[in-house]
Amino acid sequence: QTAAAHLLAVPAMATATAALHLLLPTRRRGRLLVPRACQADSSATTSRRGLIADTATAAVVAAAAPLLLPRLPAARAEDLSEWERVGLPIDPGVVLLDIAFVPDDPSHGFLLGTRQTILETKDGGRTWFPRSIPSAEDEDFNYRFNSVSFSGKEGWIVGKPAILLHTKDAGDSWERIPLSAQLPGDMVYIQATGEQSAEMVTDEGAIYVTSNRGYNWKAAVQETVSATLNR
Repeated sequence: QTAAAHLLAVPAMATATAALHLLLPTRRRGRLLVPRACQADSSATTSRRGLIADTATAAVVAAAAPLLLPRLPAARAEDLSEWERVGLPIDPGVVLLDIAFVPDDPSHGFLLGTRQTILETKDGGRTWFPRSIPSAEDEDFNYRFNSVSFSGKEGWIVGKPAILLHTKDAGDSWERIPLSAQLPGDMVYIQATGEQSAEMVTDEGAIYVTSNRGYNWKAAVQETVSATLNR
């Protein structure tokens, strides 16, 4: 079971009465069933830099959208019947934004959203509970947590207003990393790439890399996508 086996169900627009749920794959004859839309194509060899660049461009073009989801083929009725609906302990107005599972423990994962929402599961997503991170509650902000990523037991969370959280023990504890005010834009995406290393994208198209746990960041492109588009 991997993180790819978990499908995040997010409404296009959250309302006061919207019900937010997760869809989890069920098992048949000891085999984990994953809808074809979620199966990875082993022949695809998209580079990590290309993926992040595409993500940055999409963030600039559609900055007003709370979440961009790929357009997937319509699932057949028998495909959806293999998924289990799971309720979440969150307010109806919360918009869910990202989900990730710990590679070393696929049953352990985190779900992020608006209104400072961080949920944690330790049973593969069947049950979720709110996670409180003291270092993210010291200030009078209502954070929007945009992205979470793990490499081994090392993980990252970014959000708005600018906040960066780092863990080296699979999320048992999180450290808040100070950020430079010179970073352009708000952080919308982060990808763990190795020990103490990650790549980050802002909503202005800036791409940064770190190799020392996020304490220093180096620009991966000479100018932001927004600067190029606004010439």
